[in-house]
Amino acid sequence: MRILLVRHGQTDWHNPKRAQGWTEVPLNDTGRAQATALGEALKGETIDRVIVSDLGRAQDTARALGRPYET
Repeated sequence: MRILLVRHGQTDWHNPKRAQGWTEVPLNDTGRAQATALGEALKGETIDRVIVSDLGRAQDTARALGRPYET
């Protein structure tokens, strides 16, 4: 079994190094590009299950994989 851990893409709170915690901060343009690049990089991978937090930035990152996910 192989487990891949992926962090969500960048948000505007990333640059000033603010702790985001559970605050709903969306992906910025860079974060959306990172999510798209992740989807491309993992396109050929067999992924049986995707589990994400209920935060929008995590779900937006997971959505870029083009696979179903669960929270």
